[in-house]
Amino acid sequence: MANERTRKWENSEEGKEWQKEYHTKNPHFSVKIRKDSGILEALDEACLVNNVSRVEYLRLAAAERLQEEGYETGYKTSSTNNA
Repeated sequence: MANERTRKWENSEEGKEWQKEYHTKNPHFSVKIRKDSGILEALDEACLVNNVSRVEYLRLAAAERLQEEGYETGYKTSSTNNA
């Protein structure tokens, strides 16, 4: 029953407006990584070593790269381990 109520709310005008505002404030995109690239294994290992999630690791890596190239992101890590 809860799923049915959730779907009804998501399809209501109020729910659609909330989703629109949320996605405007929090844009996202997908990344496809080939299984045979070795990237996922390296990413998982780096996340374990640095005690951060994949998402946080990738955000920080992107922010650092952008800053190296002269762009200001204003992004600060939420991780307590910055090793």
